[in-house]
This record gives sequence, structure tokens and C-alpha cells, in this order.
Amino acid sequence: MENNEIIQIPEDIGRLKKLESLNLAKNNLTSLPNSICELNSLKNLNLDDNNITELPEDIGKLQNLTTISLNNNNLISLPESFKNLNNLSRIQIENNPIEMMVKYLPESYIKENYKLDEPDLNEKEQYSLRILKIISKKIEYTIENGHVISINFLTNKLTQIPEEIENFLYLKKLNLNFTCLNEFPSFICNLNNLEILKISSNNLTILPDNIGNLKKLRILDLSFNKLKKLPDSIGNLSSLKVLYLENNNLEELPKNLNLKSLEKLNINNNKLKKIPQSLCNSENLKLLYCKWNLIRKLPPEISNLKELILLDLEGNQIKNLPNFKKSFSNLKNLDLRQNKLVKISSSIKSLVSLEKLYLSRNRISRLDPSFGSLNKLLICFLNNNKLKELPGEIGNLTNLKRLYLNSNELEEIPDTLGNLKNLEILMLNKNNLKRIPFSLKNLKKLKRLFVGDNPLKGVFSAMPNMNTSEKLNFLEIKSTMELNQ
Repeated sequence: MENNEIIQIPEDIGRLKKLESLNLAKNNLTSLPNSICELNSLKNLNLDDNNITELPEDIGKLQNLTTISLNNNNLISLPESFKNLNNLSRIQIENNPIEMMVKYLPESYIKENYKLDEPDLNEKEQYSLRILKIISKKIEYTIENGHVISINFLTNKLTQIPEEIENFLYLKKLNLNFTCLNEFPSFICNLNNLEILKISSNNLTILPDNIGNLKKLRILDLSFNKLKKLPDSIGNLSSLKVLYLENNNLEELPKNLNLKSLEKLNINNNKLKKIPQSLCNSENLKLLYCKWNLIRKLPPEISNLKELILLDLEGNQIKNLPNFKKSFSNLKNLDLRQNKLVKISSSIKSLVSLEKLYLSRNRISRLDPSFGSLNKLLICFLNNNKLKELPGEIGNLTNLKRLYLNSNELEEIPDTLGNLKNLEILMLNKNNLKRIPFSLKNLKKLKRLFVGDNPLKGVFSAMPNMNTSEKLNFLEIKSTMELNQ
């Protein structure tokens, strides 16, 4: 009956009780009569190259069926009873818009056609692992003490994950990065022993509320998705130490984001307008990355983060530093580049351990004298601002090694700059300087000095005698070398 332009099969086909082989390929069929399920002797069924959109619900009654071919149709799903075809040894179903074909396959077919040499696994985990290997061209897994403890899908285009994954009750690490997922599989939240979950670079827009069930989760990577909000339950992840949320569409964080164990948080490149006050209770937080958001001000309570070492706020809209409630006892790296700061107030003195400070590309016109109290500072970027003068107290920064003051409106430099005995790089180019203080000759460790693009009157007479700086190996007077960050 192949290639006969048949558009319909009569109901009485079910009367052919002894029929063993039926070839209906290359016709114009869109459906089959349910009576076809009464062909109890049928062993081979070929339905290739039709327009079939669904199979009869009772297809599972064909218990003697050994081969079925459904290539080149329009099937988007199969009947639940298809899993009852336990004698199937060959299934062909290419070029159909069906998703997750594996969930329709009979268990006997899976065991027979997808061998697995893992005798230590129990039957349920063996079956589940076969399912994963069917749907994934590349997969890595680790077995320990008779259980799968780690699965890595290795950038497969899956769009969906089979529910059988929740059978790995001892799973500790799951990597679903770059798998083209459109939804977060809620059954993953039943994996109570999960410690590391990576689901970056997918198309997730929302997380299930039960994500808070993952009490043992230590690392969660949700970066590079399309998340607009987070469920409040994410605050229940009591063991979470590392959370990656960068490059999403987040407009706010949960108000009760009270993650006591959190040590690292990355929320770069979102649409956040503020940092929730509750985050300031994350007493173990060490690294906080918030750059390229829409944050306008910092909560004063942020200084409660007593373990914080790095705070990156580049590319926001912050105009002023808050009056911190406490001193930042451990903060060593602060990045506020490309904000809207107009001045550095006395609150800067709270940053008692600061070693690296990035303030370039703001609108800063004034530094408070307390700026000089940052006596552990090693690197300071103040370039591309509107500074016209510097406080004399800047000379107290005796540990400073690199100072970038280029592209400001400075008309003079305080003599105290000569006290910076450890200074190795000094950039003063692109200002309004007419002279360089004689005290710079005391900078014995200076290696690179930039003074170009200044209205120096009589360049060499305006310059101090630098011969005493034996380390100096680069002096830029006429041109400008861009070393800005």
C-alpha cells in the first residue's frame, strides 16, 4: 500500500487479525483509525513520509510489534501507551517535531539498545543514566560508592531535561550550562544533596519557588540568562557561598535576601537600582560585584559587611558615598569608575584597609582632607575627573605606588606629593599645570612620570632635577601615553 496517495484508512482494517506487516509509507495520511490497534499479530509497521500528527491512544496494544518506522511526519508527541510496546527492537522517528522522544520509549527497548557498563549502580540509576545518554550526545558523569554524584551535559542543545534526573538521589554536582533550556526544571529542586548547580547561558526567565529546598547548595550559577526577578525562597539557601547572577535582566533583588553563608555575589550587568538592605546582613560576604547596573546610592548598612574585601560598583549612577555606620575593616579593593560622583567626602576615612581605589571617569571636583588617612593605599586612579586642586594630606599616602591624576583640571600640585617615597608611577598629563613641585626629586623609586599636555612654561625650568631618582626610566613631556583604566 506504499505510495498510493491514500488519505484515509478504513475502520474495518482491524479485522485483519493475522496481518504481520503493514506498509503505508509515502501516502497522504494525517491520522490512523483506532481499530489499527486490534491487529494483534502485527510485527512491522511502516508509516514513513506521511502527514500524521498523532497516533491512536491504544497503540500500546500491539504487543507483537517489533519494528515501527515513523520518519518524516508531523508528530509532536506520542501516546502514553507507546511505552507498553515491550517487544520493539527498532524505532525510527526522524524528522518529526517531537520533543524529548526518550520519555516515550519502552523501558525494555532502552535496556536492550543502550547498554551501560556500570554494574555498581542500582537499577533505577542505571535506567536514568541510559536516558541521559540517549538525549545527550556529550555527557560526563562521576560515580562514587555506587551512586552518580556528578553530571556534566557539555553544551548540548537539550531545551528540556528528563525527569529521571531526580532519581540520582546522591547527586552533588550538576552542570547544565549552554544547554538551551527555556525553563528551570522544578524537579531539580528535589535533589536534596546537590551542592553545585551550574545553569548558565540558557534562556531562563523565571525560577521555581521550590529552589529554596536545596539546603546543601554551595554554588549556584544563573549567569547569562533572562531572569527578571528571583523568588523570595532563594533566601532559604542557607549553605550558599557563591551566587552568580550577572548578565540577566534583574530589576530588583528579594527584600529578604539574607544569605548568612554567602561569600561571593556577582550581579554585574543587570538593571538593579539599589542593593537591598537585607544583603548587608550577609556577614561572610567577601566579594561583591555590582558593576553596570542603575544603582544610585549605597545603603549605609553596607559597612556591616565586615568580611568584604572587594566591592565593584563600576558603571552605576552613584553620586555620593554614604555615611558608613562602621569602618570597613577588611575592604581592600573599591571600584567606583564611571559613576556620577562629584566629591569624595569625609566618609572615605572609614575605608581603613583600602589598597586599591578606582575613581576614574566621574565628576569629582574635590577630595576631602581625610583622603590622606588611607595610609594602606597602593594604587589610586583619579584620572578623568574635574579636580582643580589636591589636599596637602595626600602626601600622607606613603605606601602609594601608582597615582593617576591625568585628564583633570589641576593647576598646581602640593609640595607634599614629594612625601610619597614608594611612588613608582605618576601620571599628571592633560591638566593645567604650569610648574612641577621641586619636592618630586625626593621620589627615589619613581620609574614613570607623565607630564605631557600641560601648559608648562619653560619645560625644563618648570621640572625639578630628577637625577636623584635613579629608578626613573620613562619621562613623558610632549606626548601622552594612555595607561588609564
